[in-house]
Amino acid sequence: MINRAEVIAKLTAAAGKAVRATVTPESDMSRRRLEVCKTCENWTGRTCKVCGCFTVLKVRIKTESCPVGKWAAED
Repeated sequence: MINRAEVIAKLTAAAGKAVRATVTPESDMSRRRLEVCKTCENWTGRTCKVCGCFTVLKVRIKTESCPVGKWAAED
């Protein structure tokens, strides 16, 4: 029988793999997205006023999209 500690360890490992699969290093996609954010009236220079995200991180996540539709999620 698997104990709780083993289950937690396996779930943590799986979550880490999922994050690494969706978060990209700086790329053309993230640079394009950030340039769009920089021109947006909802950008504070660090975060989005609509969703509250730290944009320099969110633009690197392929499956994320702009909350006001200025850039879309990618497959």
